[in-house]
Amino acid sequence: MHKRLLSCLFLIPLPIVTSLARKLPDWENPAVISVNTEKLHATLIPFANEQQPLNAVDWRTSPNVTLLNGT
Repeated sequence: MHKRLLSCLFLIPLPIVTSLARKLPDWENPAVISVNTEKLHATLIPFANEQQPLNAVDWRTSPNVTLLNGT
């Protein structure tokens, strides 16, 4: 009886300890590809009418675009 009790006490925490040991940190886990990042999205540039983007050479020609770098 005493032997069984001792063996149970030692074997019960074994799966818990091994599962904790298998958990990889985020930087080593290949399944983790994005932590604290925003979801991907498309950049939309509004134009005044439907014909302007078809004739535009560059998206910066839209009247609704203001560059923040001072140019």
